[in-house]
Amino acid sequence: MDNKVAHALVVEGLKRAKVTHLQNGFPQLATIEAEEDCQR
Repeated sequence: MDNKVAHALVVEGLKRAKVTHLQNGFPQLATIEAEEDCQR
C-alpha cells in the first residue's frame, strides 16, 4: 500500500471525526488512490 492510500484513509477518518475500521469498505478517496497506485 502506497503512503497516499494510508494518508487518504487517515484523512477520511479525521473528516468523519471517528476511527474507521473499514466496516463498510474503503472510503472512495482511498479506493481511487489505490487504483492509481496499482497503475504505476
